[in-house]
This record gives sequence, structure tokens and C-alpha cells, in this order.
Amino acid sequence: MKVTLIVPTKTLDHRIDILLNTSEAFGYDLIIVEGRNPSFQRNEAVKRATGEIIYFVDNDSVVAKGNVEKALALFEANATVGIIGGPSLTPETDSLLQKAFGTALASPFATGKSAARYKSIGEMRETDEKEIILCNFFIRKSLFDELSGFNETLYPNEENEFMNRVAGLGYKIIYAPDITVNRSQRKTWELFLNQCFAYGKGRAEQIKVKFEKKDLVNLVPAVFVFYLLLLVGFIVVELSFDFVIALPLPIYLGLSLFSAFKAWLENKNIKIFMLLFFIFPIVHILYGCGLIFGFIFSKKKNLDKNIEFMRVPAGREF
Repeated sequence: MKVTLIVPTKTLDHRIDILLNTSEAFGYDLIIVEGRNPSFQRNEAVKRATGEIIYFVDNDSVVAKGNVEKALALFEANATVGIIGGPSLTPETDSLLQKAFGTALASPFATGKSAARYKSIGEMRETDEKEIILCNFFIRKSLFDELSGFNETLYPNEENEFMNRVAGLGYKIIYAPDITVNRSQRKTWELFLNQCFAYGKGRAEQIKVKFEKKDLVNLVPAVFVFYLLLLVGFIVVELSFDFVIALPLPIYLGLSLFSAFKAWLENKNIKIFMLLFFIFPIVHILYGCGLIFGFIFSKKKNLDKNIEFMRVPAGREF
């Protein structure tokens, strides 16, 4: 089997060197596509791919040695395997704040089942769209072509909607905890807040394309936001604090504290522990706000189809 690596990017900047200089000779071609619509960029790049297997990574993904070989072995062993992916790990070189963001995203309390996108969890297993991340994503080209690629009106969550269609055809989606990339977390609070909001908005737009029962769990942060608004309104209007209505809040804060403590036991960093107690509710509130916004205000996007390609031929070491 041949593999084509596809990397969408906004600009062909120095971060591409991270990928090009990865110390492993894959021996397969690499297509880098510059533009402003990642879903369209990936779709167009696949049309130019020569490999039977497509490997999607981001321009700042540092690919672990052995990823391609491990994935190919799984594809060759089972023809019903359509997609293989693994986690995107926070590098040790990231700042304290970035590590706190990464620890939060890798906590089941913050992100549920999707924590496996940011941390190697458990054994290799069949899974669904909630555990696979697009910056470390293998797929059979024939399957990608059969489904006409990603929905170009979605970003983010284009891969989630796509994986639902893959599962609908009976193909297996495999989570491999040892197929990893290192990828830095957002560097500032502003970027992280935008990320959480965008993920919620993207999920809402995905659900509007096609709702599935398993999407119900993703609506919990929106319910949490409405609860907080109700609580504030009740206090303002009644000028009192009803214990029954307020009870869920201390329970939530207790779970947040417990989850932060659990994370502290793993990383032994008291500063991260203190940050997590605030980051957890921020993740839930911003994701919930993004959901609400996505359901109410999202509109059809104007697709920018101006793209440029850079191709690294097969056999080059990178």
C-alpha cells in the first residue's frame, strides 16, 4: 500500500519545517495545500493523491516514528477497517499554560469520551467519531472518494460528520493509542477560549446536518449554561438563594475540584492543579455558548476556494 500525507495550512510558513524535518523516511508523497477552507483544501488534495491510504495531519503536527507502518498493518489485516487515528499529545516543550489547557482537554470530566483525542487512553479498539482527531487521521482513499469527501460547509467538525457516514456504511473506525502526534496547545487564554467556543459551534452545525442519539451528551454544556442563567435570574428576581435550585452548582464545583486533583496526581504540578479548577468550567461554558450560538445564529458560509499546492515527491526523507 502507498500512503499520501495531506497537510492543509493557511500559509506555507516555517511551521511546515516541523513536519518536513520529522526524522523518519516514510517514502511516500506529501501534499501541502494552502488556503482558507480546510475541508475544501483536504478534498482537493485527495483528488491529487496517489496513495491508497491518505494520512491527514496538521502543519504543526510532529509525527511519531512508526505511525505509518502501524496503520498500514492494521489496514492490510482487515479490509473492513476504514479509518485509523490516535491522540494528539501536548509536547513537553509547551508552556505551563499550554500544558494546563492540554491536561484539561485530556480529562474525561472536561471533554468526556473525546479526552482520548488528547491522551493515549486504553487499548486499541473500535470506536466512533468522538475519539478520533483530524490532525492524526488515516483513511482509505477509495472510501473517501466513495463518500465524496468532507462536507465543505463544516469547519470544525467536518471529520465528525464524515465519520458518521463511514460508520453508516459498516466500516470500522479504529482508535490506536500508540499512533500519536505531538501538537502544541493554544498559547493564550484568548485563543483557547475561541477554540472552546468554535468546537461547540461546530458541533451544533454538525448536528444540524444530521442528528444522532449519541449527540445528546454533547448538549449537556448548553444545558449547564441555561442552568447558570436560571440560577442568576432566580437570585436577582427572588433576592434569595434557594438550596434545591443551587444544589447542582456545588456538586459541579466538587467534581471540578476532584478532577483537578486527579490530574495533579498524574503531573505533580500544583500550578496546573490551580489552573484546572478554573479551566474546567470555562471549557463547559464556552462550549455550551458555542452550541447555542451555532443552533441559533449560524448561517451558510461563503467558501473561499483559492488554494495553492506544494508537493514533496515520494522517496524524500522528512
